Amino acid sequence: MNNLGDREHLVLQTIITEYIQSSEPVGSRNVSKISPLNVSPATIRNIMGDLEEMGYIAQPHTSAGRIPTDLGYRYYIDHLVAADFIDPSREVKESLHFTSNNLPVLMQEFSRRLGSITGAVGFVATTKLDTDTVKLVELTRINKNTTIAVLVTKSGFTQNVLLPMDSSISDNELVHISNYLNEKLATISMSELGKQVRSEMEELRGVVEYLVEAERELLSHELYMEGTSNILNFPEFHDAHTLKRLLRTFEEKQILFDVLEKCTHSKGVQIFVGSEIGIEQIEELGLVTSSYELSAGVVGMIGVIGPKRMAYQKMIPVVNYSAQAINRILNQIYGGQVDDE
Repeated sequence: MNNLGDREHLVLQTIITEYIQSSEPVGSRNVSKISPLNVSPATIRNIMGDLEEMGYIAQPHTSAGRIPTDLGYRYYIDHLVAADFIDPSREVKESLHFTSNNLPVLMQEFSRRLGSITGAVGFVATTKLDTDTVKLVELTRINKNTTIAVLVTKSGFTQNVLLPMDSSISDNELVHISNYLNEKLATISMSELGKQVRSEMEELRGVVEYLVEAERELLSHELYMEGTSNILNFPEFHDAHTLKRLLRTFEEKQILFDVLEKCTHSKGVQIFVGSEIGIEQIEELGLVTSSYELSAGVVGMIGVIGPKRMAYQKMIPVVNYSAQAINRILNQIYGGQVDDE
């Protein structure tokens, strides 16, 4: 990336700041009026020409002003935003201050409030929590050969799974099996129970194998996303084809998991703009995300998705504070040590 001189730096900053606010291409006359350079529009046009040649801005139409490119946004973020963002306001902090021992409720609420605060799409992605285990199993027969098992983890995640159950097993025996499983799960994990059952109770082997697989799926990953309708508020997404493509991408959560996968080994706030995300369907977007973790390492990501021209200086501290808040809550649930703010 080229190092810009002071004049190029100020002109690029002015163009991006103005474009973020207006969503309209920015012309040299406008830059001349609002820039601190105090030079003529002709001089501004020359500087804009240099910036365009270096790839920081582009001219969408012959007679239009300029808009930032992904490279321009990257320079803006690295040199102007990341090093100069302010702490969230007290109101923002208070709106993100709540506790819950039920992780699904917690994650859903964080994503909802992030979307509300930022006007973008808020999300929380969970990866496998090695510290979470199934602690309760409820078995209910639905017909003579099938039983439904409800699995509940320590942190509140639930999963329903259908089990083949021999019709010769009575309802009383089903209650006995449930009691046996829950008594064991109070002291050992589901996988350990599976090993024990294989040697002790031949008749339960198939049932527990189903439950072990259900627990593995339950604790794998989940994506909570709120505020997708906020996309409608941005004029660049008013085109029906673009909007439909974006909404379809939000529905296909695996695409977003693929994006977040490359973030899971890094700590702190990360920002991806347009083509940096690496997925063609969402190159119109920007992504601000941060990891949250337990002592064993990163266990999930939290952040916001919005247009490339979103106000990054406002998004970064909110996402950063939200990740810290989740860290505190998770460590309280799982007994980890939490650093003071």
